[in-house]
Amino acid sequence: MSYHEAISKEVEEWPGAAVSFEKGSKHPRAVLSFGDSSRFVVFPDTPGDTDRGILNCLTDVRRELRGLGAERAERQKATGPKRERNPGADQRELPEGERGPVMGDPWAPLRKQPVGKVIHDHMEQGSMEWLQARCGLITASEMKLIINAPPKEETRVKKNGEPYKQREWNVVADDEACRKHIYELAAQRITNFVEPLFQTFDMIRGQNDEAEARARYAEQFGPVQEVGFITNDKWGFTLGYSPDGIPVGTRGAIECKSRKQKYQVQTVVEHALTGAIPSEFIMQHQTGLMVGELDWIDFISFSDKLPMAVIRVYPDDIIRAAIEEAAAAAEAKIAKIIEIYQEQTQ
Repeated sequence: MSYHEAISKEVEEWPGAAVSFEKGSKHPRAVLSFGDSSRFVVFPDTPGDTDRGILNCLTDVRRELRGLGAERAERQKATGPKRERNPGADQRELPEGERGPVMGDPWAPLRKQPVGKVIHDHMEQGSMEWLQARCGLITASEMKLIINAPPKEETRVKKNGEPYKQREWNVVADDEACRKHIYELAAQRITNFVEPLFQTFDMIRGQNDEAEARARYAEQFGPVQEVGFITNDKWGFTLGYSPDGIPVGTRGAIECKSRKQKYQVQTVVEHALTGAIPSEFIMQHQTGLMVGELDWIDFISFSDKLPMAVIRVYPDDIIRAAIEEAAAAAEAKIAKIIEIYQEQTQ
């Protein structure tokens, strides 16, 4: 089945939605419309891992259709006689005064022990399931809110040649942005609910550019598998990370950033001078490397009218240690907030 056929068949499952195809600047586009609004999804037209590519493309199509307000038609459930439940001890009539059987929680031992890295590849990023999986967790994209910025590279070695020491860096943030985020995570854990976030124009542009950047990266370097969410609790608390893709057959990931053209030019020039990615993305990438237990992440800086920049990021032991310290401090604060709240509301 071709991309055009798969997308057309998928859109038929969404009442009121329509699709047309057009040629983009480099790759074809599926223009999705619903009501008076429309969005587009970019897909490759070169041979490759077509089956996986189509599945990844349909994930993008579903996300964009939901963003337009469309709803997928419910599939008809199977009909036929239902199997009657086999009566057991929990259904028999009990003599007056006798207590019924109590089933223990079979997963309780696992909940008390770290399980390490878990890849949730069945989720679509942006879906309700994905939002619920992130509920109350410290994630890579928000790590910068709970940790102070690291010293610049040139300050990591003192003038007398002694190595930089982590304790000279006041790691744990305690500013207003940090406090707001701590209370936000505490509230999510109390309610088990994530409040909806309004999508700005930049966020919508970023989603479209991410698909185009991923397609161009796959064309240049090889197929990329989309992954919903990764969690890791090996530190005694859980951190989360949502990569923009996992290059097939590697221990790496990609992070696509949609940039205005002035920032794209700045990124290319400053990387040529320093070899670093923009500072605002350092914590996200280093946390992603920790959570995913990855060897590298390719930072993809994308601006539609300019060449795409790909910068490989490797683990930084100093920053990773700082992230672990800051996350542990944040977890302690969240636990204390929940404890006080529950005491006051009993």
